[in-house]
Amino acid sequence: MIGHKILLLIIGCTLLTACKTSKNHYNAPPVTLQPVTLTQFAVVDSYGVDSGVYPGDPLTLDPYAYDGLFEVYWDVSPNRDYSYYLSVGPTPNIADSVTFYDAACGPGLFCDRTGYEVCGYSLNYNISCANQAPVNVSRWIYEVPQTLYLFSEVCGPRGCDTRRLRVQAL
Repeated sequence: MIGHKILLLIIGCTLLTACKTSKNHYNAPPVTLQPVTLTQFAVVDSYGVDSGVYPGDPLTLDPYAYDGLFEVYWDVSPNRDYSYYLSVGPTPNIADSVTFYDAACGPGLFCDRTGYEVCGYSLNYNISCANQAPVNVSRWIYEVPQTLYLFSEVCGPRGCDTRRLRVQAL
């Protein structure tokens, strides 16, 4: 009986010794996620001027032209989940802006690597997209036309990327 216990003890020790890892063991480097980057942000204004095609042409939001409708489109890289925000402000500083559209985007969602929305600018100075709550910009309108800035922002797990476009609000 004691012999069997000693034999089992020797076998157990041998198995534990065999489990020791080799010094030549390869550990794969950790996967580093690339930050989500906004590769394109463009607006087609109330008169059909596309900032993606004509980047130097002025953009105008006119509530009388085509009911104030304008289009926004964007591309991101790489294709993974991100949050998208569209905001408007009176200065080139995004901290002074107010968000009027936001969406959860990524593979298999409405907006994946690319996004597109039709937005509107109304006679009472409201800007809105996709039936989300409008933002009233009348507090920033001192004269007509008034310069405003549209901001496009994508945010992922490693930070945010932002672009802006200057528009003239009528």
